[in-house]
Amino acid sequence: MNKTVYRCDFAPIKASLNNDGFLVDSPVVGRVGIQEYRNADGSVRRELRLPDDVFHADSLATFKGKPVSMGHPASGRVTPANFRGTAVGTILGEGRRDGDTVRADVVVHDGAAIEKARSGYAQQLSLGYTCDLEMEPGEWNGQQYDGIQRNIRVNHLALVKRGRAGVARLNLDGDEIDDEGEPEMSGDVKPKLGRVRLDNGLEYDAPPEVVIALENLRSDAAAALSKANDATAQIEKLTGERDTLKAQVDGFPKELESARADAVEDAKKAVAARTHIEAAASKHGIKCDGLDDRQVREAVIRKVRGDSVDLKDRSDAYIEAAFDLAAEAEPRTSIMNRQRQTVGNDIKAANAAHATGKRNDADEGLSTGEAARRRMVNDLEAR
Repeated sequence: MNKTVYRCDFAPIKASLNNDGFLVDSPVVGRVGIQEYRNADGSVRRELRLPDDVFHADSLATFKGKPVSMGHPASGRVTPANFRGTAVGTILGEGRRDGDTVRADVVVHDGAAIEKARSGYAQQLSLGYTCDLEMEPGEWNGQQYDGIQRNIRVNHLALVKRGRAGVARLNLDGDEIDDEGEPEMSGDVKPKLGRVRLDNGLEYDAPPEVVIALENLRSDAAAALSKANDATAQIEKLTGERDTLKAQVDGFPKELESARADAVEDAKKAVAARTHIEAAASKHGIKCDGLDDRQVREAVIRKVRGDSVDLKDRSDAYIEAAFDLAAEAEPRTSIMNRQRQTVGNDIKAANAAHATGKRNDADEGLSTGEAARRRMVNDLEAR
């Protein structure tokens, strides 16, 4: 089973200073073969770097633009958060094959790092990269190995005192470093000290590696603090959202009960209104089956005012007001019945008067029916 791991492989710089004083070189930065790593229990694990993986185009392309650092950062990787206190130069282009090794063009910009390289304190190189470790043991060129590194992807190139690749070092003129990678110091060659400023304001002279290591730690701490602050802000935001939702949930039963009460009240009003409408319709002899409230109201209005009334484009407010007046009006059938009854009574009275010889002066010369109709008209006009 493969797993992604982080590796730091050490690799000399025919380094020279360019016109701007920067250190430039095209050193070996890696190689193929078996390299040893120490497990947590102290045992040694041998990992094979095959040519197909080391020289794969995708792997070589990851060298371009990656930072050159003074030592490896405490986190193992150079990131935007720790770049400022870590990077001292740049890999200028992609890696390229040179026999069984990989070379790359590098430039070191930082003055303190250049001094350390020239004094011998940091002349070797260590490649920081990730890879997928395929833990399948085997034998390569007569040597046993425990796993194979696949999908090699470069993160940075570090200046160190001692490299793993054996041949990965700055190619400085002269013999500043012996074969073991330890500095050969003479009375005339002394490392340049840097200044360390502590949080309490005190400053001390310290070797450059101490200064850089401290800056790396401070950078990592600042990045961690920033992440912690972001996490705290996110927690506060989520807490606020949670409390708001909880308040809404707590108030839901009351809102639900209020909504239920409002719904019941609305239903009662709707029933009462419909009952009133149907009563008015029944009063005027109108059936309500299949009719909505407006249709019933319009039917009542037409019953009272006549079928020719145009209600099509009238507003609901108009229909409701006209209906209220029509609902109070006496049904047309009642009026007609009363008129018929009046006429009938008048006719009976006229007939009785004719039989007895008693006639109203106003009815003189009129037939019985005509006299009755005259009295009906007078009666209506009097109303």
